[in-house]
Amino acid sequence: MANIQITDLPLNTTIGEKRVFKDLRLDLQFGQPDGVRYFSGTKNNDLVADFDTQAIINSLQNLFNTNRGEKILNPEYGSDVGKYIFLPVNDINGESLGDAILESIRSFEPRILVDTVTVYKDEDNNEYTVDLNIIIPALRNASVTVTGKLNNSGFIFV
Repeated sequence: MANIQITDLPLNTTIGEKRVFKDLRLDLQFGQPDGVRYFSGTKNNDLVADFDTQAIINSLQNLFNTNRGEKILNPEYGSDVGKYIFLPVNDINGESLGDAILESIRSFEPRILVDTVTVYKDEDNNEYTVDLNIIIPALRNASVTVTGKLNNSGFIFV
């Protein structure tokens, strides 16, 4: 039997470390795939991917913008975050929003641990700002703080 060795394919590694998580970029950008060396003489457009921390942030944004029941094959997937868009912006609803975010992460995102969820209300603009401190054990317990806004456009990380 013949032994075939392919040595010219790119490695999926960050600088000195192995990439752990991969996801498509949410805005579906096209470009040169990361580290591609084969077919170098041709124009090679592909969907651009995000890795590790950014892949997890993408997953969280998808989770917060998916209502329960929207995924036909997984009707329990999603969060109740969207319902707060149409409720009055106040402290009670802000606290409930924080609880909904925490519950959805605990239920559907096992790759992270939540350190804190802080919700700030902005009654004048009818939106909430959410600071989320998370720990990613698979990335050497990396601690990440992300900020998102919930308004009439949905939940978006800023």
